[in-house]
Amino acid sequence: MSLATSFAAKFAYSGIDAAENVVAPPKTPPAKTKANASKAIKAEPVDESDQVQLQLQLELDQGESSSVRRSARKRTIVKVEVKDEGGDAEDNENVKDDDRTTKPSPPGKNVVQFPHLKEISDSIDKNLICLFVGINPGVKTSETGHAYAHSSNWFWKLLHSGGCTDRLLPYTYDTHLPRLYSLGTTNLVARPTANQTQLSQQEKIDGAPILAAKIRKWKPESVCFVGKDIWKVFHKKYFGCEMNEKGFEFGFQKMAATGADLLIGNKKSDGTDDDPEFANPDWKGARVFVSFSTSGLVSFPPEFKKQVWTKLGAFVNERREARGETSPKVPFVLEA
Repeated sequence: MSLATSFAAKFAYSGIDAAENVVAPPKTPPAKTKANASKAIKAEPVDESDQVQLQLQLELDQGESSSVRRSARKRTIVKVEVKDEGGDAEDNENVKDDDRTTKPSPPGKNVVQFPHLKEISDSIDKNLICLFVGINPGVKTSETGHAYAHSSNWFWKLLHSGGCTDRLLPYTYDTHLPRLYSLGTTNLVARPTANQTQLSQQEKIDGAPILAAKIRKWKPESVCFVGKDIWKVFHKKYFGCEMNEKGFEFGFQKMAATGADLLIGNKKSDGTDDDPEFANPDWKGARVFVSFSTSGLVSFPPEFKKQVWTKLGAFVNERREARGETSPKVPFVLEA
């Protein structure tokens, strides 16, 4: 019996569809109100000579949105201050990777530029046990420079409760993951946004070969896609076909025809691997583990979340033992 089926009876009331492992869509979309829109933006006139023209469509709380546009009559340019509503791109209410309610937007429909948000560096090293792939940096992640930085995100909690780390780490320890635990983080898209609906579909597609090249270069034993939608985009670009939704389960993915482990990053077209520094003749490709998004707004039960990540933790610790590594690899004391 699959994990999703075993939890279906217990949590049937919560809207979880055991057959598809997704959360059922609401019957009616939330109403848009001017009151809520006013909470998320603060506008102030800006002199036209400043050449500032920001026309942003902001995804607000409860799936609402608001646009601040220049008036055609008054030619008044408005500067918009973005308020963080808890919406890291990897931690927001518009989480499409769990197939909750929404269909993908047409490419470029909601694309919004945030020039003040900076990209973050990958935390990566060669021959990791697992490389975690998020969708793209959110506001909090960009502001702090650390992955999964929003307080409502479950990533660091699940990393610990699933057994990948021996203690609960603060988000500032993302840069220490390779050295201490043979784990790493990266994203499908490098550009930060307030939430992932502000990425175009083309940006996600373009990120797939870049990710494949990283995998081939750094040669992790496994790759965890932190969100089903990330895997779906990568799968279509990498294999040239849609992911088979029938019978999908979170966890390690298998070849449909043979049941063998599905491997990625091992194609010559993925990029060069002739650098002797990264040589690993035993590496045949990275295994694929697919998780739900770790957004705090994803409504799977906590027990289910932990059980999925425990499967990953078991693999990570099995590989540590085979490598002769401990968790952590070197003793350390958490910084205050």
